[in-house]
Amino acid sequence: MKRNLDEIRQEVERITDGAGKRVDEKIKPLVIGLRWLGFETQNSCQGHFTCLLDVLKKPWYCFRGFHLSWSAEDCLPWVQITIHSGDRERIEKLLSMWTSSYQWIFEGLTDEIWRLRPQGRWWNLRELQRESLNLGFFLQQLPEDLFDRLEGGGSL
Repeated sequence: MKRNLDEIRQEVERITDGAGKRVDEKIKPLVIGLRWLGFETQNSCQGHFTCLLDVLKKPWYCFRGFHLSWSAEDCLPWVQITIHSGDRERIEKLLSMWTSSYQWIFEGLTDEIWRLRPQGRWWNLRELQRESLNLGFFLQQLPEDLFDRLEGGGSL
């Protein structure tokens, strides 16, 4: 089903977590861009300096029944994506199209849930947030049928 970008923006505006919080502003364009290209996003965070205190107070957290360790990387911008057939390759293709001074990491948390995040340090948080915003805006400029075009031997 084809949707326009405004519908996806409105959909993301309505998303809330269990505490009623909306998608963070500095990661929202990336969530929109990923959804625009057909990826199923689950959770996201724009990164927070206050998160570092949580790392020190509670060095583990529970995600879908798994105890995982907190690290400073959890305080940086990230988006979790449910992986379907071909999604890993599609994400890698998108990242190869993106020119940046930052490297992006796409790592598995479970077989089905992967996390996309820029590689960096907490003291670069504002730069990493800007990088996340820019990647999100870039993805929103791509055609919705990008992967169909590429798989059909077409080009942008």
